[in-house]
Amino acid sequence: LTRAARAALVGDDLGKAAELAERGLELDPRGPHVAELASTAAEALRWRGDYAGARALARRAIDASRPGSALFYRAVEQLLHAAHRQDDQDAILHASQWLRDSQPEPDAREAQV
Repeated sequence: LTRAARAALVGDDLGKAAELAERGLELDPRGPHVAELASTAAEALRWRGDYAGARALARRAIDASRPGSALFYRAVEQLLHAAHRQDDQDAILHASQWLRDSQPEPDAREAQV
């Protein structure tokens, strides 16, 4: 489901991407793909205008990822976009702190915001 959800997102099928990612999270809520699935769902929801849902899933992805990993930066990016659209300055400040406190892994430099 992880690859299928990401493929749907890349293919601009936002509804399918969110559905597949959320189904994957329901089937395996503590599995190794939680960060990827939650980040994919967050991005799909953000593009659909569901900023509260996007923020919740982005936070789940942040919690499930390693600080400094590409997934971590992708999840923080989704949270920042959604928080900005909701004009939530506190969430933006918290996310900025996470970014300041993290050290990017070598393969995550491009993903670093």
